[in-house]
Amino acid sequence: MSSPFGRKLSAAEAEAYLGGDAMNLVRQQLMLVMLDRLGGELTIPVSEVDATGRFTMTMNVDQAAKTFTLKLGRTQ
Repeated sequence: MSSPFGRKLSAAEAEAYLGGDAMNLVRQQLMLVMLDRLGGELTIPVSEVDATGRFTMTMNVDQAAKTFTLKLGRTQ
């Protein structure tokens, strides 16, 4: 997420900056949009959810373009 500090924020920094309730609302809204783009339903095995520790996610908000960009990375 972009910040007034001129750099991207980690998820924890964004949560601290926006507040936990605001970040939870953003997460819920993004999940709704993603599910809608996938046809309204998604089935995920528990083992796949359990294996997410190897991933990182960054989120950037472009206020001028009014877009969210989510990017998946891998832990080292």
